[in-house]
Amino acid sequence: SAARDELVWIDCEMTGLDLGSDKLIEIAALVTDADLNILGEGVDVVIHAEDAALTSMLDVVTDMHTRSGLIEDSIETLSHTLVEEMIVVSVIIFLFLLHARSALVPVITLPVAVVLSFIPMLYQGLTVNIMSLGGIAVAIGAMVDASIILVENVHKRLGEWRAEVEAGEAEDGNAERLRVLTHAMQEVGPSIFFSLLVITVSFLPVFTLQGVEGRLFKPLAFTKTYSMGFAAFLAVTLTPALAAIFIRGRIRGEGANPVNRFLVALYTPVVRFVVRWRWAVVGVAALLLAATVPAFLALDSEFMPPLNEGAILYMPTAPPGMSSTDAAAVLQKMDAQLAAFPEVESVFGKMGRADTPTDPAPIGMAETVVVLKPRDQWREGVTWDDLIAEMNEELSYPGMPNIWWMPIQTRTEMLSTGIRSPLGIKIYGPDLETIESAAVAVEQAVSAIPGTRSAFADRATGGFYLDVEVDRRAAARYGLSVAGV
Repeated sequence: SAARDELVWIDCEMTGLDLGSDKLIEIAALVTDADLNILGEGVDVVIHAEDAALTSMLDVVTDMHTRSGLIEDSIETLSHTLVEEMIVVSVIIFLFLLHARSALVPVITLPVAVVLSFIPMLYQGLTVNIMSLGGIAVAIGAMVDASIILVENVHKRLGEWRAEVEAGEAEDGNAERLRVLTHAMQEVGPSIFFSLLVITVSFLPVFTLQGVEGRLFKPLAFTKTYSMGFAAFLAVTLTPALAAIFIRGRIRGEGANPVNRFLVALYTPVVRFVVRWRWAVVGVAALLLAATVPAFLALDSEFMPPLNEGAILYMPTAPPGMSSTDAAAVLQKMDAQLAAFPEVESVFGKMGRADTPTDPAPIGMAETVVVLKPRDQWREGVTWDDLIAEMNEELSYPGMPNIWWMPIQTRTEMLSTGIRSPLGIKIYGPDLETIESAAVAVEQAVSAIPGTRSAFADRATGGFYLDVEVDRRAAARYGLSVAGV
């Protein structure tokens, strides 16, 4: 990543833009803040070229080098999840307690806990990314449990107290109501607090992960731990205060709610049956648990589940020996075919490697980022798999098998495994020729397996090189050195 206020120049001589071979695009990315590269904000992208028409490609370059859309969609998903959670909690509390103001207790507590979790993130230097937001989303369900249990127990005790008051067995008044309410929260408060702490501590093993796994899942563990920790804190501070404010008025007992009566009548025979035949029920549960072992062993495994990033990384590879002219022509044709799909927003392709030792891509390997439109702008009935299948059928070039992946997932897999496809086979041998012949044989065998979209074996030999032998005597007559020639 670029340092703060560092000006980075990238020469893109072989892009998929149909600009002519004499055009040179220079992209100047001024990173004004090292953290803003994740959101794509605060980054100034300037295009310098001989032709003023190249400035129209600014949006394409921005889409190519930023993933701000993905982060914004993730934040929107989290916001949508919070709203859904609050609506569901409010409806459930109203149905079971028949008290609208009681629903405000968890509805207020939940977003407060989420907002508070961003404070340690700020001071720790954690960014708002997909994994950190995922930790908050995972914790939302458990965070709201404390408020629901507290509200339900308060209602139960207040209902009993109201019945005693009507029967003349207890005193009435606001002070007595607060005493009953406080006693009800003291009954379940400590248990709720420590149960949330147990859930919080359960994620501590994630912090021991190292390498790629640690960088991926530690932000999720941090944000989930912060969210659950603040939820436990609010369960014994803010929630009781809100309960004292909002839980007032007419409180119905459990028997007065028809929903409760129906569920109790439905569940009572079930409880009596399992208690009577307890050993049989435990035995059946143990058998069911043992039956899941073969299914668990048969499950497929992968390093990280695929994430729909809203973009496709198209990576075909040509055999060694393709010239730069042919590579640029093929890339431009590929980009034009991809841009013709109505679901595609923009296309930006690169053939070869950047001027850096960290990019080992050969001249014949293309990396084309295809940014897709929002799903509501797609053709009716077209799914992700359908679109990939159409593109794979449309872009069929002899000797260049297609690889369809997503940008972030591709980088993650390549950094961890060195392979640019979901499945790879490594071949070891005594020399390059033997390895290549075996790899080609494996490529042909794997291509015949049903379900294989494409297979490609890296050719380690067959490159074209030009050896220059300097005629030292002839060069000396002209006063030239070997380095000068």
